[in-house]
Amino acid sequence: KGIKPSLWCNSEAMETSAQAIGIPVFRDEFAYYFDYASPSFSPRAYFRSIGQAGRLIAQTQAELVHCNSAAPTQWMVPACWRKQVPLLVNLHSPYLKRGRYVLGLHLADHVIAVASAVAAPLLADGMEAERVGIVHNGFDEMGLMRGDASALRSALHIPQNAVVGAIAGSLIHRKGHDILFEAMRGPNTFSRPFHLLVIGQGPEQTSFETLARGLPVHF
Repeated sequence: KGIKPSLWCNSEAMETSAQAIGIPVFRDEFAYYFDYASPSFSPRAYFRSIGQAGRLIAQTQAELVHCNSAAPTQWMVPACWRKQVPLLVNLHSPYLKRGRYVLGLHLADHVIAVASAVAAPLLADGMEAERVGIVHNGFDEMGLMRGDASALRSALHIPQNAVVGAIAGSLIHRKGHDILFEAMRGPNTFSRPFHLLVIGQGPEQTSFETLARGLPVHF
């Protein structure tokens, strides 16, 4: 309440969703540098991102900038410093040491991690504890626990005694579905059969279905 958000993103789907609820959106292509698998450094593109960030801060009269991952920190740190606006970074997963430094995570005013395991590497680097917080992802417990899953077992032909696991997320490579499928092909140490539910959509669905062929995996 009392917050007027504006969004700068590189996702068409996110742009459409934000516009549907009345949030002003600026969509652009992003690139970050010097990390593993990053593109070759382009000074022109990098300084363009800093300049664009500064213009958007001024245009929206932003009093706080929130980065929903570490990558934008690389150009938002200097932009926020120039505009004297605090920067908050939300981390959903731990980053390797090289990534933490080249992206400038330690220069953010505050970092919020979704778990202690995500915050721990920054604290180990020496980042002050008062600048690192933990806010766990929330969910609607009552909504999640409502219903009867027995019909789902029958519909998917999952044995009643099977252990059922689930992975929920976009079907994209960096989520690690392929690692999970590979692990399932290893020695079975369960005393009961194990079945996996894959919940989500995305561009890698066809390739994931191919990787999981022959496994007790249900998309």
